[in-house]
Parts: sequence; C-alpha cells; structure tokens
Amino acid sequence: MSDVIVIGGGHNGLVAAWKLAQAGASVTVVERSDEVGGMCRPIEFAPGYFAPGVLHDTSLDPRELGLTGLDTTETSVWVKDTEGFRELQPGLAGVDAASGWRAFIDRVRPFARAALAAPPPPILPSTGGDFWKLGRTGLGLRRLGVADMTELMRIPPMCAADWVNEHFEDDPILAEWVSSAGVLHGHAGPWSAGTAANLLLAEMLRAPAIKGGPPAIVNRLRAACEQANVVLRTGIAATQIRIEDGRATGVELAGGEFLSGSVLAACDPRTAVLDLIAPMHLPAKVEKQFLSIRARGTTAKLMLALDGPLDAEGAGDAERLYLGGGSLDGLERAFDAIKYGEMSAAPVLDVSVPTVSDTGLAPDGHHVVSILASFVPYDLRAGWTDEARADLEARIVTRLTEAAPTLRDRIVASTLWTPTDIEREIGVSGGCLQHVEHALDQLFFMRPTPSSARYETPIAGLFLGGAGSHPCGGITGLPGLLAAETIQRRL
Repeated sequence: MSDVIVIGGGHNGLVAAWKLAQAGASVTVVERSDEVGGMCRPIEFAPGYFAPGVLHDTSLDPRELGLTGLDTTETSVWVKDTEGFRELQPGLAGVDAASGWRAFIDRVRPFARAALAAPPPPILPSTGGDFWKLGRTGLGLRRLGVADMTELMRIPPMCAADWVNEHFEDDPILAEWVSSAGVLHGHAGPWSAGTAANLLLAEMLRAPAIKGGPPAIVNRLRAACEQANVVLRTGIAATQIRIEDGRATGVELAGGEFLSGSVLAACDPRTAVLDLIAPMHLPAKVEKQFLSIRARGTTAKLMLALDGPLDAEGAGDAERLYLGGGSLDGLERAFDAIKYGEMSAAPVLDVSVPTVSDTGLAPDGHHVVSILASFVPYDLRAGWTDEARADLEARIVTRLTEAAPTLRDRIVASTLWTPTDIEREIGVSGGCLQHVEHALDQLFFMRPTPSSARYETPIAGLFLGGAGSHPCGGITGLPGLLAAETIQRRL
C-alpha cells in the first residue's frame, strides 16, 4: 500500500511524487510508457537519432521547485523574414520598440508570478484563510499602481494582435513572432478574442532555457524521485480508479493488480475522470463539465535525421528558428484552415536543432531537426490517411527548404506525429499539447473545470495535477508542485 498513487510519469507527475515523498509520504508512480518523462522524454525516432521530447520550450524555474543540479542558458531565436533570418535575443534585448513592452512585463511579473505559483482563489471563499488570500491578492494588485493595475485588467479579453500592435505595429515580422506565444498549439489565431490572456500568461512564466532541454529535466526529476524512495512503475497502464463509498481508494492496473491509496492523476483530466472512473460514480454536473473541456490538438511533430548541418541561409548554426506567416494576418490565415478541418497550406514552424549544443543526440557529424508544425487539425476532414500524412510532411519540408535549400539532400530518416499520433504516443486527449486548451474560460479557477480547479475533485481522495490544472500547460512543473502541496494538507 502507498499513501499516494500518481497516474502519469510526466514532469508534473514526477514533481508531485518527489515533493510528496520529501514530505514523508510513500508514493508510487504508474506510467504506461517504458520510460518516465511524458512530453519531456527523449524520442529515438531513428536508430541513433534522438529528439529531445515533444516540446521545445521550458518555463521551468528550478529555484521555484527547489530543484538543484539544473543549469540554465539563454538562446536566441532566428525569425524568417522577407530578406532572410534575423536574430532575436532573449527578452528582445536591443530592440528599441520593445522597451515599453518589456518595462510593463517586468513591473507586473512579480505579482503575476506569485499568483500563478499559488492555487487559484476559490469561487466562493468559505474560511478566514480564503478571505485572507483574496485580500492579499487584491492588495498586491493595488500596489502595482493605477496604471499597471488597469492595464493588467484591460489586456486579457483582447486579441493578441491588438495588444501587440500597440507596441510593434511598425514591425510586422516582430509583431507576429511576439503574438505567436499566445496562439501556437491552441485553437485560435492572433485576432481571436482572449488570446492576449494566453500571451500574457506565457510572458509571465517565461524563464531561461534549461541546458540539455526537457530530457535534462526528466533525468534530474527521476534521480530526485529515486533518492526520495518513490517507486516508479513503468510499462504498465492504469485501467481504473476504484471508487468506494464516494472515495477513491486506489488504482487498478493492466493485468488485474490493485494499488491502494489516494490518487493523484497527472495525466490529462479527461482521461482521468471520463476514462478511468466508472460513470456511476460521477455526479451528472461534474461529468458534463469534463465532457465540455476543449482539448483540440493543432500541432504536429516532424523529426528529421540529417547527415550534416541544417545550414539555414543567414542563420549560421542557429539552434532555434521560427518560420511564420510573415505578419499577423499571415499567422491568422495559417490558423483559418483548421476551422474547416484542413491543414494549413503553409504551416507555422517552430524549429529546434538540438544537436548544435548536444552532439550526443545523433551520430558524429549528423544532426537532428525537431519541428513543431502549428495549425494541423486533430480532426482532419479527409481523415489521416497515408496520403494525408505524406502531404503534411511534404508541406513542412517544403517550408523549411525555403530557408535551408540543401535540406532535402541531407535527410536520412524522418518520423511524423500528427495530433492523432501524439494522442496515441503520449496519451493526451485530442493530441492537445496543453492537456486543456488555454482560453479565458479554461484558466485560473476554471481550469480544468470549476469543480476541480484547486486540485481536489468532488470525489474524496482523488486529485488532479497534470498540465490541465492551474496555472497552465507547458513545462513549468507548477501544477504538480501545487497539487502535491494540496495533498500534503489533506494527508
């Protein structure tokens, strides 16, 4: 018997398991894949070639988690424009037009970061502690001053394009790249209302990259869990969360084994509640809330093995590149296609060449190119046939070849994951990289649902702590950390 059974060995599940074990709980992690890590685990997509996880960006702050042994680094992004590539330094350093933008972000970040690194406030405060937390948050907001407080309330309902144009209207390429953080991997374009909230969230959580990328995070978390005596069970799936007298009592595994204890589901919330719990145990209102969660994957992953460098013209040995629509309207047109079940004719590409800094991911002299292609629908109208998959890969390679003309001659192997493949390989509903789409009605005290927004669910002993919980998806570790703290108080 364990005090807590964690379903899902992604980075949030590992953070939660480590923190609970540090607090003295006995913890078992159940992971259906052969390796822990989830979206952060390295992928050997061809013999000897490894992509460093599904996601590229890490917003994880080791200090916030109390995690030692991870080094950070700053990496430029090379953005494609009409005349080639231009280098953008972290924080848009050296860009005169960004001074007002950065000044506002820097002023409000301490307040926002503190709010995001704490459980969301209850909808109906019921204790003195609840009222104290609300009052403290309100006081922190007021201390920003009238101008910044007003701005922080004005921005979230806006579309990202309108907010960004207030600062970068004279630089269409820069405006598009800045706004992309609010729309990529989601089901929205830069002119969609509320996407400024997503962009603001991304800016508030932005942190220096972790050296070694997502795999370095997984390796460190695995070691921390092992040091804390967490039991890691890999290669076996949870098939059911057992409910007795309205309480979660443990997890049934494939093959019939039963593990008793409280349950923390670090997998996506739709899977946890709708697939692993028998319907008779769910109140109708709760079931409806989880059925209403939007988790529509819009990103494909293409991994290329090259027998030489990418050699993007004008970008040298760049590690990160962005090929967008050329303007905010171009980004919006790329999004338009998925509204009709079509893939974009010119998908937006977030390109990583991890072998620039980590040569061990490929044979000597060879390279790996890891591409996240946005605005690729999960529900392709014509279906994901072999022909459709080949068409998508050709569109991605054609776009990248525009920037790296010798690319085709250097490809020795490739692997494409559509959103349906990501759903199957990683185990996230709809292939949604955020577990639950970022939108105003699916953030803060409504993430993933109003009934389960503070990590506890209406079922006693069942907690949620994956990327679908507050504050957001991506690689932060905060949902797992906050879920662990909630469970500690209950245990």
